[in-house]
Amino acid sequence: MDITRKKEDNSDNSACKVERSEVLGRYLVAARDIKAGEVVIRETPLVVGPRGDSLPMCLACYRPLPLQGSRQRCSKCRIVPLCSTQCET
Repeated sequence: MDITRKKEDNSDNSACKVERSEVLGRYLVAARDIKAGEVVIRETPLVVGPRGDSLPMCLACYRPLPLQGSRQRCSKCRIVPLCSTQCET
């Protein structure tokens, strides 16, 4: 997680600061007025993929897959839907 400051260091002009609570644990609060559209936190996602309620799609390139008929599956797990063998590599 990058909130444009040193970890746990609230001394600079960061938009956020880390607070602690016995009930909530660690959490972020605004340390100053935040402008509309300003990036205040940036982190790598834990999971990337389509929503669970989306239409079927290739999990490699995100192309839509047909609703009916057979689909290409990952040869290793046999679960992940793919649009072609090219998307498996």
